[in-house]
Amino acid sequence: MTSRIFRSILIVAVFVMLSGGILFTTCLYESLGNIQEDRLRNELHLAALGTESSGLAYLRRISPLNRRFTWIDASGRVLFDTEHRADLLESHEAREEFQQAVQTGMGRSIRYSATMMRRTIYETLRLRDGTILRISISHETLWALFLSMVWSGAPIGLIVFFLSYLLAKRVAVRIVSPLNTLDLEHPLINQAYDEIKPLLQRIASQHDQIRRQLHEIKTKRDEFMKITEHMKEGLILLSMGKRILHCNSAAQRFFHHSGDVIGQSLFSVDRGEELVMAFERAAADGYGEVVGERGDREYCFRFSQIGTRDHPCGMVMLILDTTDQTLAERSRREFTANVSHELKTPLHSIIGRAELLENGLVRPEDVAGFAGNIRIEAIRLVAVIEDIMLLSRLDESIEMPIDRIDLAVLTQNVLHDLQKQAEELHVCLMPVKGRGNVTGSSRLIIEIIRNLCENAVKYNRAGGTVCVSIEETERETILQVEDTGIGIAEDDQKRVFERFYRVDKSRSRRIGGTGLGLSIVRHAVRYHHGTVELSSRMNQGTCVTVRFPKMTDAD
Repeated sequence: MTSRIFRSILIVAVFVMLSGGILFTTCLYESLGNIQEDRLRNELHLAALGTESSGLAYLRRISPLNRRFTWIDASGRVLFDTEHRADLLESHEAREEFQQAVQTGMGRSIRYSATMMRRTIYETLRLRDGTILRISISHETLWALFLSMVWSGAPIGLIVFFLSYLLAKRVAVRIVSPLNTLDLEHPLINQAYDEIKPLLQRIASQHDQIRRQLHEIKTKRDEFMKITEHMKEGLILLSMGKRILHCNSAAQRFFHHSGDVIGQSLFSVDRGEELVMAFERAAADGYGEVVGERGDREYCFRFSQIGTRDHPCGMVMLILDTTDQTLAERSRREFTANVSHELKTPLHSIIGRAELLENGLVRPEDVAGFAGNIRIEAIRLVAVIEDIMLLSRLDESIEMPIDRIDLAVLTQNVLHDLQKQAEELHVCLMPVKGRGNVTGSSRLIIEIIRNLCENAVKYNRAGGTVCVSIEETERETILQVEDTGIGIAEDDQKRVFERFYRVDKSRSRRIGGTGLGLSIVRHAVRYHHGTVELSSRMNQGTCVTVRFPKMTDAD
């Protein structure tokens, strides 16, 4: 600021000096010109008197003077000239000053020489005999006079310029010094020029406004950070140059990046081609979406443009984990197909046998067998429907009555009901080992025990055994069902709890399974906040362990 004030003062001083010099030169030039013209006019009248009385003799006598006299006849022919031979000069008939003198008795004109920077003044007077006497004088133009004054006054100008430089510098420092000591954080306490008090008041007002705006921005930023940090979805704000402006914790976990990614290019953090495609599509159309995989998870990447289409200012990227949704959709389709199949199979069997009976195509002695088959298929159909309804209630988390249950007694009752089926398959049911209590839904607990024990019987081998043990600790009650059956392959162990999944479909249909038993077990155990574990080896048997946590008063 000091240099700007200094330059301004110095420029003003130089401008004033030059303007003053030009104005003074102009006034001086005009004043001297008027005096010179008056003197020239007086000299012309005196020379006219001498010429009228003595003629050429007088003009020859005055020729050494610093004036040029020219005597011209009435036709414009030069009779005499003090500087040139008369017979060599052209006619002056067309000259302006000559024509004025012929018409009015006196004439005047001024002619300039741009190359010589000189001005020539011509004064003419008509004599009594009709001839014209002209006097002229040449001198420098105003510009030439100014240049000569500048040249002659250069030392004085340099002195004046140097003094102006020193004074301008000192004045600039004195002006700026109070401004440099201003406390702009507290503008109202400054003792400075009265002229800047309105400015200081304005600064104080703006400080207050800025503080309020910063507080609002900080509040909104904190709110934004809290919201985005608690999002399950990954959220990234990008510039149109693909630079990361904001990245929440979910997005950093997705990228497996623990450092600060702000300011980095998105595609230096993740080089997936699908991200590039989605970004370019959003840049062109305003929205882009693509599905990709990372590890064993499936994600949906959505890019939305911020701002107008003609003037975009950034991009929002959402990272959605769609693995569960995809699995749920696949499970829904499989469930629908399986339900249709499981319902159609017994219905077709029932309809086929009923049509044979209706049309009298069954021998009387076979009618009872056909009716029995119809009853068995109907029972199977009802079992499937009941299992589906139970799973539906578990999916909806419908509240059920809660009781204090003795697992040993309940398990022994279930084994008693399965005794006949076990004898038919030559499987030995061992007595229940241990005791334990569970707080929960007796219906669901029965379903857990019945399905596990029934599977242990059905998928056992002749001469095999089924052993159920119960153990109660301070934190949980453990139910374990172990058999010596055919076992489950390792690849199938992860899927046996899915609905309608069967390891051996032909064997399952032959022994009457619905494919929903273990799925009901898993959902019923989750209803009681427990866990279920399965371990099995082919042709050696299977062990299923269910852990029920102890219920507190709050539960």
